[in-house]
Amino acid sequence: MNIYLTILLAIILLLIVYWLYKRYENKKERTQLESLIESIKNHITITLYNINKFTNIPSNMKKILLKYAQEYKHDDIIKILSISHHAL
Repeated sequence: MNIYLTILLAIILLLIVYWLYKRYENKKERTQLESLIESIKNHITITLYNINKFTNIPSNMKKILLKYAQEYKHDDIIKILSISHHAL
């Protein structure tokens, strides 16, 4: 009877250790996910700031940049400059 009790306690102890390990892994994954989300937010903020720099330049500079963007086929810059140039 004593051996069955020891085996049962060992199984319970292993289950507790496994549960603690899974809990730690979930916390670790959550921390990594939060870090990734914060990184993406920072990247989007920096990108929007850089786009804003394009839209706040003088009209004559936009014409020059638009010419070079079309020459080197930078479609995203062409769109940004065209929209902001027509808004003036």
